[in-house]
Amino acid sequence: MINIKKYIVLPVSLLVVSGLFFSCNKGEDIRGVGFGSLEVSSVFSGEASPLLVQVDGETRDTLSVDKPYTTQKILIKEGEHQLVLFNMTTQKALTDTTITVEATKTISLPKFYYTGDAALFDDLTAKPSSPDNMLVRVVTLDPSLPDVMDLKISVYDYASVNIPLADKMIKGVRKDRFSGFIELPDPATLAPPDVAFILYAIEGYDPNDNNKKVMSIENGTNSYFLLSNNQYYIPNAVVSMGIGAYRDGVQEPFEIFERIIP
Repeated sequence: MINIKKYIVLPVSLLVVSGLFFSCNKGEDIRGVGFGSLEVSSVFSGEASPLLVQVDGETRDTLSVDKPYTTQKILIKEGEHQLVLFNMTTQKALTDTTITVEATKTISLPKFYYTGDAALFDDLTAKPSSPDNMLVRVVTLDPSLPDVMDLKISVYDYASVNIPLADKMIKGVRKDRFSGFIELPDPATLAPPDVAFILYAIEGYDPNDNNKKVMSIENGTNSYFLLSNNQYYIPNAVVSMGIGAYRDGVQEPFEIFERIIP
């Protein structure tokens, strides 16, 4: 008996359609169609815990000291989505916001400074009322300092001049967000005319402990405003400062963001 083999030849187009049908589960979106993307970039402070990037409750990436940014764009379907940044250890939500994703477009989150307690973003709109002044705001970075502090400011030369400025205070300085801005003139305009070197010194008080002084010029535990290139004042600047750990006779000042108004 002759064995007759039957062959069925399918059109190429039908094979392609079948391949697509079986490679996609029912109801699953085809990536790239109606999708945009998200990029996240940060600067980590010291040994801060990893940071989870969650979109609509799903962890889509993990940032760390060794990888403080998304190495690949996060694909997200177009439309509105909830974006949350979580401290992986404490499970504390540091940023909770809504983003609107457009197809084929990439959202780049502004670069932020991550402390473990906070995701700190620059202020891109504030400016001094006079170009001769600067704006400064502060966050506490030293875990040993109180969770909330009030700061008093003096013009100081580390010698004979120490002039407290009664109208220059920053209240409610915290570890999880920046304080409000304070506007300051050139410190040289507030000092005696024969003083060659002057800066703004900062002393701290704990409002939850009878205003106990926790940062002191007398004890060498004060801080001061220090800007780029070791300057103590820059006209028309908007500066975000951190008060760091005690080191070499001072609560070390740390500039996080600096923006010069053109």
